Amino acid sequence: MRVHWRGVLILLVCGGLLGLGGPTCKPALAGKRTLPAWAQEAKQPVPWFDWGMDFRARLERFPNVIDRTPGSTDPIGEWYRLRTRVYFNIKPSEDFKLKVRFTNESRPIMRPDHYRSANPHDMYDHFDEVLVDNLSIEWRNAFDLPITLRIGRQDMLAIPGTTGPNGTGFGNGFIFMDGTPGDGSRTFFFDAIRITLDLSSWIENSSLDIIAMNNDNYTHHHLPVIGNTDYRKVNEWSDESYTLYFKNASWIPRAQLDLYYMYEKKEYQHYKRWERRDAYLAYGTHINMIGAFLAGKLDDRTTYVLEGAVQFGAWGGADRRGLGTQASIERTFPGWGNPALKLRYIFLSGDDPDTSRNEAWDVMYSRWPYLDTELNEYLGARENGVYYLTNLHAFAVQGKISLSENVTFKAISQFLWADENTFESGFGAKSALFGHGNYRGWNPIFIVKWEPATYFNTHILWEYLDAGDYFEGTAKDNYYFLQVQVYMKF
Repeated sequence: MRVHWRGVLILLVCGGLLGLGGPTCKPALAGKRTLPAWAQEAKQPVPWFDWGMDFRARLERFPNVIDRTPGSTDPIGEWYRLRTRVYFNIKPSEDFKLKVRFTNESRPIMRPDHYRSANPHDMYDHFDEVLVDNLSIEWRNAFDLPITLRIGRQDMLAIPGTTGPNGTGFGNGFIFMDGTPGDGSRTFFFDAIRITLDLSSWIENSSLDIIAMNNDNYTHHHLPVIGNTDYRKVNEWSDESYTLYFKNASWIPRAQLDLYYMYEKKEYQHYKRWERRDAYLAYGTHINMIGAFLAGKLDDRTTYVLEGAVQFGAWGGADRRGLGTQASIERTFPGWGNPALKLRYIFLSGDDPDTSRNEAWDVMYSRWPYLDTELNEYLGARENGVYYLTNLHAFAVQGKISLSENVTFKAISQFLWADENTFESGFGAKSALFGHGNYRGWNPIFIVKWEPATYFNTHILWEYLDAGDYFEGTAKDNYYFLQVQVYMKF
């Protein structure tokens, strides 16, 4: 273990020296340093072309989380995640852009030391496949109309600064974030055609997105990869979906209202011989979802988010109904460290085992840690799947403070309940993990982040689960998750 930490510490020290910068770096807003002038020029040698790259190194440790059986040989208990990306933008005119990005992420497994799997490619100890992460065209003012057309492999991340009336994001990721959850955060893309209509001439500060997507569970089915091609899934199934997403920032003062409809169809995929056969039985599945997202300010220091959506359709031949909601309020306070306090509640309906209908909320494209918890998402491997957390009531209290100009500390106390005890009876081996209650447990989370430069940051995340009576046997043990990350970009 000491050797593993040594590599991370070397990255922290080297990256920190870069973050402190030299005389060629200039300070940016909030004390952050930017790339020197020569680097900015190298990134854009001519007006119509720019490029860049980034590197993310993570050490993650989560013993016994995947199989929820302390004392056993866990499939993965500790690994490095080493992601490299390089991108190119070609912009022959102000309105037209070609975007290209390549990605690789290798994941050497440290624990168990001699990991073996029926999957011959699961060792992860080699430079893995390089895939086309983004390949799309963006045409603004298409056909001399207030239309932006995006065609190809593209990200649709819900991140700050992208969710305005004509922004590129969708809410805060409750329903729309990651199109390729099967590989974690290695990629996020959607293979899609997206038309954004600026409606401001008719409705002030409004836009409408019309999106058609077709995501395959293997990336090489749509675009070639360099290296291995027949085993690394980006999803457990193939899906196609159609979305209407309307945004308005004029109807409600100091707020944005989004209204959306999505239809998604999942296609069952045949398993490889090394894959589990009891997860993601998605054949015969189609879902309609209608929802609304509201985010705004009560005053200069208080922000809020409200969202609710209903789902209806079919799942494996059964009738499907689901409900999902979120609500949060956050306030900043004057004084040292700019402290902030946030309260949040999330509800995702669960399947009632006593009915023939499936009432469980389908997470759609939100399989990412939007609850701020990596641990519970990994624990889902024995329930619905990794990053498929549903059947949930989550109450969280979050505090955040700046310890110094570029160091922030965030602490979250989160309490989790299940909506239904779905696996209390039946369901084969799964029933051995689940008890007779609904309390999932207490989940404290702590994050320290240092960001001295726009091109470098690092953080340490630690979280814990004190499991409740929703689980029993080995699954009722306590678990933790540790993540150390270094991120650099050019």
